[in-house]
Amino acid sequence: MKNTVEDFFTTDTYSADRGYIIHLSRAPEFAAQAVVEDADGKRTLVDISHRDWDDFEELLGIIVEEYEVPSPLDDVFTAAEAAALWGLDESTVKKACLQGRFRHYEAKKSGWPWLVTRQGMERLYGSKHSE
Repeated sequence: MKNTVEDFFTTDTYSADRGYIIHLSRAPEFAAQAVVEDADGKRTLVDISHRDWDDFEELLGIIVEEYEVPSPLDDVFTAAEAAALWGLDESTVKKACLQGRFRHYEAKKSGWPWLVTRQGMERLYGSKHSE
């Protein structure tokens, strides 16, 4: 990965590494920005003031460590997201919500979209399609 990141300092580019998408963009003078995105789409924008690999490696370690702290929101999806992850039609998930197939703590209408939990989806439909 070190060579990949070093190559990024010369051009705007993207790469995937260990489940993360890394984008480094040259900025004026001696700064660069990195957008680190995990597999679930969470992004962090960081400014890199020195183009030194050791500085960036330490920074990337902090970012990766930050992503390892789970959030309860990681297990909540809109009906559309859940349908895509489980390989279902969105209408199937919405109908299950309307028919009360989810337990009261597994689904909730939030404004327009339905929100469902991973636990509820796994109970009704098994493991995610993409796993």
